[in-house]
Amino acid sequence: MPKMFVKLHFSRANKKLQKTEKLHDAEIVGFDLPAGITCPYAGECKKICYAKKGNYQFPSKKSACADNLSASQQDDFTQRMVAIINGMVANTDKNVFVRIHASGDFYSVEYAQKWMDIAIQCPSVTFYAYTKSVSIIRSVTVPDNVKLAFSYGGLQDYLIPAGATVAKIFDTAEDALNAGYDISVNNDDLQVVKGGKLGLIKH
Repeated sequence: MPKMFVKLHFSRANKKLQKTEKLHDAEIVGFDLPAGITCPYAGECKKICYAKKGNYQFPSKKSACADNLSASQQDDFTQRMVAIINGMVANTDKNVFVRIHASGDFYSVEYAQKWMDIAIQCPSVTFYAYTKSVSIIRSVTVPDNVKLAFSYGGLQDYLIPAGATVAKIFDTAEDALNAGYDISVNNDDLQVVKGGKLGLIKH
């Protein structure tokens, strides 16, 4: 029995990303999954997860995330994503960035590998993500055009490699700065591409 066709959904830039797009003359799209069930190594972040409130609670957004999860489990996911993303590149004169998982995370090695394969086949696009799935990411080879920040607060903080790009949530900007974290990422989402220690302010 053939698999049912499942639509893929990309989210467009929210207010923060729109500001980032203007700063970099870029085009940013997002690919989201359902929060929680695709976050195998979530820890204390479950208490404050922004992807379980606000716009993410709209039925249309929930449905889109569910569709993306279903599509990501199908054999043609990589092929379909490559075609869509390269189509975006062909239709704009701006640099294209794909934010993987404003909601959700890399839920398996197989799924993470699909994203690495997508990136290899879309060399002009930069992909970026925050992740707590440290062991999963360390099980794949990450191409140069994939930029990842390991987020503290998960169950695998102890596996985060020394010198890796990291992110941590703080109550205030002062707390982040005192801890030696860069807070510019709160106004420019593409700071994650540059790497370092990223201080995200709780909102």
